[in-house]
Amino acid sequence: MLTTKKGLVKKLWKSAGRDESDVELYDALKTMVKSVDSKELKGFTMANEEGIRGACWMLPSVLTAVDGQQVAPEKVICKIFRWKDLDLSHESLRRLPTCPWSSPDSGRTCCNPFHFGRVLSFNVTPLEVDSGAARSAAGRRETGASDSVSCDSAFCEDTVSSSASPCGHRRYHQQQASSVSCGGSYSTGYSSSESGMTEGMTRLDVDDSPVNPAHRPHTGEKWLDMAYWDGKERVGQRQSYKQSSVHVLYDGQPAVDQSFSVAELKKRRRLDEVTQRKRQQIGDGFVMWRSDDDKVYMYNASDHCMFIQSPTLACSLLDDTELVKRVPAGSVVELFDWERAVRLEQVLRSRKQLRFPFDCLAARVSMISGWGADHRRPTIMQCPCWMELFF
Repeated sequence: MLTTKKGLVKKLWKSAGRDESDVELYDALKTMVKSVDSKELKGFTMANEEGIRGACWMLPSVLTAVDGQQVAPEKVICKIFRWKDLDLSHESLRRLPTCPWSSPDSGRTCCNPFHFGRVLSFNVTPLEVDSGAARSAAGRRETGASDSVSCDSAFCEDTVSSSASPCGHRRYHQQQASSVSCGGSYSTGYSSSESGMTEGMTRLDVDDSPVNPAHRPHTGEKWLDMAYWDGKERVGQRQSYKQSSVHVLYDGQPAVDQSFSVAELKKRRRLDEVTQRKRQQIGDGFVMWRSDDDKVYMYNASDHCMFIQSPTLACSLLDDTELVKRVPAGSVVELFDWERAVRLEQVLRSRKQLRFPFDCLAARVSMISGWGADHRRPTIMQCPCWMELFF
């Protein structure tokens, strides 16, 4: 049995599926664990097997020389044990809310590779608002007035479901809330036509007053509502959250205090084998949290790609902008930005391109399948296992 510290380092190195041919990284690992005792090294191996729920790897918070550059210790560990293709020079990592470490002045830092995600960025053009429209929008916020505008390529009816935001800026929310019940079929007062409105909904039913930045929830207030869908059918009640992070998963022990377990959802009829199998593929799902800068981040904790749609990732230019974004396993993405959502609505108003109810405080996450032009499912309503999020 390997009990010496040197033997434990070799065992830890081999647990990453590596041999000693990568001399520079191996030497970097030996340097980094020099001040770590044998008991802690054994704990590193166990934590590596436990993934996102594993304990912290505490290492000295000093830069390490790799490839002629000084690199943060967590980056080196992540390259060794998780992402062999990680670019140490240009790629960024983000610490997850699942990491309990919170002592930046201790001289040590957590380097558990499963407590970090690779930052995934999308090319989003800055939104430009016509000065006259911006002043008009500001005036409407003060007076409470509203008008009707339209978006040709934002959340069109072909790509989104149609639950209203619980944040209170649309009057038709009460109408749709009464038409969707636990386990009931999809029926929210929308049609699948391009107009996005049914006979029963007139333009008077929609309150298009702009989102006020001052309405962003403060710490301790409800900031998120979530609803789970199997295709066109919403399953279970919509859940509300106040704490800063939530873990959406199929089953098991969540990695943060608040969670949404798909396995615990009840349906009126028995699940068929296909639906049950799809649900089980969710696995560890995703972790979502609100940061101090009023942005919402999402980490894909599963072992497969997920797909997201958010108004703050789309509509950079109102043309044929790709709306559905692919999020690989292990990636962190900025899912929502309150400030950009407000600015987006101002842009849409300035161009008078919102012809149907548009909710810039909502996003969607499909945990199994993609949809849209690049996928065989044209709409999210044909996808199994997806979440609708309201901020």
